[in-house]
Amino acid sequence: MEIMTGSLYFVSDDFFAKIQDPYLKVNYEDTKRPHYFAFRDRKTVLLFQDMFPVIARYIDGQYIKGGQPVRIADPKLIQELEKK
Repeated sequence: MEIMTGSLYFVSDDFFAKIQDPYLKVNYEDTKRPHYFAFRDRKTVLLFQDMFPVIARYIDGQYIKGGQPVRIADPKLIQELEKK
């Protein structure tokens, strides 16, 4: 799967089981949430809010709503988020 900057993704349960960090938000039992904003930093994808690195194999899928990928489409906003 291609990780696209500005898109929202789900992180797999396998990642959270391996890391076992009590401060990270984990997937709910009945839904895949929360979802995470992705941006590239070398070969990692980071959660913007809480900032944790995860490799691509732990990305469980893109957030799709109404048949469309959920993403930030404004390149200026993406640039601003990456800068901060």
